[in-house]
Amino acid sequence: MNRYKLSLLLLTIAFVFFARLWKIGSLPPLNRDEAAIGYNAYSLLKTKKDEWGKFLPLSFKSFGDYKMPGYIYATVLPVKVFGLTVFSTRLWSVVSGLAAIVSFYFLSLWVFKRLAITKGKERPAALLAALVLALNPWHFYFSRVAFEANLNLTFFLIGLTTLFYGFSKKWLLPLSGLSFGLMFYAYSSSFIFLPLFLILTVIIFRKDLLKNGSKPAKLNIYILISLVVFSALTFHATWSVWQVSKAKTNITIFSDPSILDNFNKTRFQAFSRSPLWAKLWLNKPFFYFRILAKKYLLSFSPNFLILKAGGHPWHQIPKMGLFYWADLFFFLLGSLSLIFLKKKRIKWSVLGWILLSPLPSAITVDAPHATRMLQIVPAIVVVMVIGFFRMWGWLNKKKPGVKKTVLFLLTAFYIFQVSRYFYLYTIDYPKSLPQALMPGIDKAISWIDKQNDKSRLVVFSNPLDFPYIYVAFYNRLDPDFFQKNAIWKPAGPAGLTAVEKIGRYRFWEGVPETNQKAFYVLQGETKAPTGFLLKHQIKNANQARWSIYAN
Repeated sequence: MNRYKLSLLLLTIAFVFFARLWKIGSLPPLNRDEAAIGYNAYSLLKTKKDEWGKFLPLSFKSFGDYKMPGYIYATVLPVKVFGLTVFSTRLWSVVSGLAAIVSFYFLSLWVFKRLAITKGKERPAALLAALVLALNPWHFYFSRVAFEANLNLTFFLIGLTTLFYGFSKKWLLPLSGLSFGLMFYAYSSSFIFLPLFLILTVIIFRKDLLKNGSKPAKLNIYILISLVVFSALTFHATWSVWQVSKAKTNITIFSDPSILDNFNKTRFQAFSRSPLWAKLWLNKPFFYFRILAKKYLLSFSPNFLILKAGGHPWHQIPKMGLFYWADLFFFLLGSLSLIFLKKKRIKWSVLGWILLSPLPSAITVDAPHATRMLQIVPAIVVVMVIGFFRMWGWLNKKKPGVKKTVLFLLTAFYIFQVSRYFYLYTIDYPKSLPQALMPGIDKAISWIDKQNDKSRLVVFSNPLDFPYIYVAFYNRLDPDFFQKNAIWKPAGPAGLTAVEKIGRYRFWEGVPETNQKAFYVLQGETKAPTGFLLKHQIKNANQARWSIYAN
């Protein structure tokens, strides 16, 4: 790599790192899962127990949704160094995002060296792929939030990169086995996606994996070490995090009571008209297959990928999807090129990567889901770059004026969309933060904590949003005190639960008695009951986010 290309790569990395660190402590607001990750890491640091008092757990009960251990244990170190802050909680996601881009550069370089389509421009193609991933809205947004899926994606890219380079440098294979194995501790979707992808990859590249230079194919010692490491981690993770997997079954289409109820009603009506039709078409396998197929196909819809990014407020910014419109053009062009590509092993590997990625999302009730199929992003970027170089080859056959005009228009359009995204993220988004993110709750907690009257109860009105974890996080409640004194609500139908009271804090929908001194904390401009006077409001863009009353 010459100095120019190296400088460009380093500038890209510096930009990515700066962009992901900018206002990392406030934008977007900390969501409840992040607060739970940070506080449980803090609890482990102080007591070696989670918030429930369980000693060094490998499945964290949290709200009853059971979180994976990887990101939480990793967060112990930054919490120890920087204290319990939003920055320390999100630090590994920022680092993961940067590591993913670097790893993706080398992965893309390996892929493009085996494709004739780049015609000697493999390094610029890999650099372009890394830059596109760095500017991608999906990866950018997820790299600024403590999403377990982001750490999981980085493990996957490192594992895949070291696997491919390990074909010629076998000593890299144990690192590949380690990276793939750690995915099972990072995010639960790996239990579905990774085994299927690895089976496909081993089948496609079995000859490359076994060969040792010019020597006959044999089972190398590094392959054995990699298999042992990967198998040990896989079996241990499967055994140790079974509670996480059990909890996640509640969100699948196969356990959703409304879907089952709809099936029973539809089948009963059809059976009364035609028993044979009901048995053949409206049986459970066909019924669930149709739902699964619909949700799977929605994962590739422009509405999800380009326009809205799904309905989850934690996964997107308003007016923006997960990719740019220009990305769609290059992806379609690259897909056509990939189908007719003569390099069949690369083709089937990339296609398999793309087609398998939505499966963990498709089986859930809220699919398509950006977190559960995050691993698709680099594969789509590879196809986009293939599309770009296919277009480049076509432009080289045209007159210089045509080539320059087309490149200028496409570059200008792409820059416009990237600029629009960063404008929406930095200027527009902070003015329209969704209430589901509890914006301003840190300021509400801080204001109450600064008041002299410590004898007052503090009552939060909506326990369904788990405000207790924000109180624990921002007040850095002593974990030992929390574990011994937190009173938990009974679990609901979905198995979720929350703290009802801890210390002077209460989390309920009821109203404190007027003869009991209390701060009453409500979202927005909701009016408090008679006897309570407004003491303070937390505002954002002239919109009241929290109203604090007292009697």
